Amino acid sequence: MVFAPLLAIVPYAWMHGWRGLAGLGPWLVAHPGDGWPLAVLVAVFVVGFVRFRAGAALAAGARDPIRRPLAALKLATGLVMIGWLTLDWPQDGANVAGFFAAVFAYAVGLWCALTGGVRVILLSVPRRSALAAVQSDIDRQFFDWDE
Repeated sequence: MVFAPLLAIVPYAWMHGWRGLAGLGPWLVAHPGDGWPLAVLVAVFVVGFVRFRAGAALAAGARDPIRRPLAALKLATGLVMIGWLTLDWPQDGANVAGFFAAVFAYAVGLWCALTGGVRVILLSVPRRSALAAVQSDIDRQFFDWDE
C-alpha cells in the first residue's frame, strides 16, 4: 500500500527536486493522457489496501513462531538495502543501465522493508482471539444431559 506512492514520489522528487513535486498535480490536470503511470500506481495502491485489510483480518489473534522471525529477517534485509543505497548511491550519471539497476534494487529493498515491517507488526501486536468468546458462549449454553 505504501510502496506504490513511494515508488511514484521518490524517483520524481529525485529527478526534479522536492519543490518540483508541487507542480506535478497541475501538470497531471493539464495533461491527463500522459499520467497513465500514476493510474497504474493508484491501482497497485488499491490492490495493496484490499490485501492489507484481508491479511489484517486473517492475522487477528495469530501467533506464528515461524513467520515472525522470517518477517523480521525480511524487514532487516530491506532496511540494509535501503540504507546502503541511500548512503552510497551510484554517482555515475552516464551509466543509464546502472542507474536503473540501482533504482530497481532500491525498490526491492523498499518492498522488503515495508512488507516485512507490516508482517512483524501484525504478528506481534496482541489481539484477542475468538476462542475465548466461543468458550464463554459454550459455557453459557451448557446443558447437562445426564439429568
